[in-house]
Amino acid sequence: MHMKERRRAPRLQVLDRIQGRLVSLPLPVKLRDMGPLGFSVESAVPFPQGARRVFLFTTARGFQVIIEGAVVHSGADDGDDARYVTGFRFVHSRLTDTDADVTVLLDAMSGLGDLEPDLKDEPIG
Repeated sequence: MHMKERRRAPRLQVLDRIQGRLVSLPLPVKLRDMGPLGFSVESAVPFPQGARRVFLFTTARGFQVIIEGAVVHSGADDGDDARYVTGFRFVHSRLTDTDADVTVLLDAMSGLGDLEPDLKDEPIG
C-alpha cells in the first residue's frame, strides 16, 4: 500500500520494544510503528474505517497499558494481498490518562523507559 504521508506527527519504529495485542478480537496483529497521535499494525484482515478497537501494549520491561484506537485507513500491504496494514489514531478516554500512557510507550521505544516503574505501582496482569 503506497500512501502519501499525511501524518501530523512522526512515528517511531517499534523494534520489539513494545508488543501490541488486540483485546477486542482474537486476531493476531504485529505492531509496526507508533507516534504521539497513533500507531499502525499488520494483520491478516483489513479493518473498516472508523472502527474502534482496544489494544493492550506491553513494554520490554513488562509495563502494560490498555488504549483504544480508531481506524484511519486499512489496506493491503505493498504487493502482499494476504497482509494488511491498518493505521489507528489514539482515542482518548475518561477512564484512563491516554496522553500519559502514550508518553510511557514512546519513552520505552526511545530508550527512556527507565521511568516506567515510577509511573504505576505494578504491571497489569
